[in-house]
Amino acid sequence: PKIGEAAAFGGALQAYWCLLGEGASIAEIVTEHVELERESACLPIEENVKEYAAAYQTYLKYVSAVEEIFS
Repeated sequence: PKIGEAAAFGGALQAYWCLLGEGASIAEIVTEHVELERESACLPIEENVKEYAAAYQTYLKYVSAVEEIFS
């Protein structure tokens, strides 16, 4: 975001969302109040995305293998 204290601003937006109550949409609040700096955005490296996806599938396989032990 175009604000120096993005973490604090995010907390303030969440507090505002809570104040508005159940009918409020955090997405609408963010759209209204947050302006991004497009030039500082980071995009994933496609090859890294593929490697992570493969590693994550292996992780899920291991989790399912021990799931019964920890349930």
